[in-house]
Amino acid sequence: MVNLFELALNNKETDNFFRGEGVYFVPSPDYEGHVHGANISGHAHTFLKASSDNGKKFDDSFINFIKDLSLTEADLSNFLANFSSYVAQKSSHKLPGSNLFLEMDSLESTLVKNYLLKFKSAGALNEYKDKLNTHASFACRKGNEILKKILEELEME
Repeated sequence: MVNLFELALNNKETDNFFRGEGVYFVPSPDYEGHVHGANISGHAHTFLKASSDNGKKFDDSFINFIKDLSLTEADLSNFLANFSSYVAQKSSHKLPGSNLFLEMDSLESTLVKNYLLKFKSAGALNEYKDKLNTHASFACRKGNEILKKILEELEME
């Protein structure tokens, strides 16, 4: 069976993987949309378990996805769904070799803060406050306070 994360990596389509576009779309049985968690807990997890060298490849791909996010509700939702899926898997000691969102000053945390700062500068952050707080609370329950801390910092700026 083809691992879709590896396919995305080989085809330089990891942004499509994280967005659930094309062959990377996993339909939800409960709502119209993509199940981000299925790609993270399935294909990404399997890819990471296959080799200790794969952690950096996955992390770099996730970081590039964050760099490529546009200021749209769809991309914000894609990021939040992937972030929450990632945090949930890490809290279950899955995704071996991946080391994202451990520190506030990490590249990925800084990129997320800058991304959300752009929403704030555009006057759109409050529109998504409930959604952001929901994902931040979920991440906190899973032991990761990065998004909560980012949101707190943005409130002060």
